Amino acid sequence: MITEKIKIYQKRYREAHKEEIKAYAKWYDEIHKEEKRERDRIYREIHKEEKKIYLKKYHEEHHEEELIKSQKYEETHRGQRDEYKKEYRKMNRKLINAKKHSLSLEEFNDLFESQDGCCAICGRHQTELKHALCIDHNHVTGEVRGLLCDSCNKLLGFSSDDIEILLNAIKYLEK
Repeated sequence: MITEKIKIYQKRYREAHKEEIKAYAKWYDEIHKEEKRERDRIYREIHKEEKKIYLKKYHEEHHEEELIKSQKYEETHRGQRDEYKKEYRKMNRKLINAKKHSLSLEEFNDLFESQDGCCAICGRHQTELKHALCIDHNHVTGEVRGLLCDSCNKLLGFSSDDIEILLNAIKYLEK
């Protein structure tokens, strides 16, 4: 009877002081973080074999369910995953190019925004392209000129940045 009253009291106390208890727990965990890490490491070390056995048994019992779950997930998220990979590759290429040309990410983003996310020559938007916009630079001075799509960047590269070659190409196209 007394233990029931104590349990009821404790439950009411926890409900009334939920935020205080949460704040204290967060503070306590922060102070004792290293000790907890060490305890967890020791526990994992001691129970390594038990965990292996448990996981193996669990996998055997739930193999069919996991297979079905993963197939359903794959079917529903295939397009999202491919889109994510595509965007990740674009962003990674931007970062590598920016570092190569001593451009901070903020400077790159400012340049990108100033061009409205479009190629400085043909005007196609980043979303229309397979690859990220390239950082175009003067090969003599190293000065960054702008962002170009792959095609326009190659156009300048193959012409060796020679204005006369490009003017001759324009005359040729006008014929």
